[in-house]
Amino acid sequence: MSRKKHSFKIIVEFLLFLFVEKIILTLPLSAASLLGIFLAKIAYLFDIRHRRRTISHIRHAGIASDENAAKTLARKNFRHFGLAIVEIIKSPQVFKTEEEVRKRISISGSKSSE
Repeated sequence: MSRKKHSFKIIVEFLLFLFVEKIILTLPLSAASLLGIFLAKIAYLFDIRHRRRTISHIRHAGIASDENAAKTLARKNFRHFGLAIVEIIKSPQVFKTEEEVRKRISISGSKSSE
């Protein structure tokens, strides 16, 4: 079922990731987010194996009523993944101090007893 990737392909993918990471780090968060969404759309179009697998998993889980709903949800999943990658890459720039973390993140609910 699983095909072993050639080491050359792994190296090329890693170098491409490093290149995109450098671009993301130079952009403001809003522009980097747009780039993440764009790259997620490209991935959805060209990464046929993962697109089909995602749609299959969504259908198997029963969270989509039909094939079109599964495709829509898969597109949203790719988009969310693209944004999550950008946020992970940008997080050291965005959250430099504890004050910046508190300003951007709110936690609600009861405190646990220590």
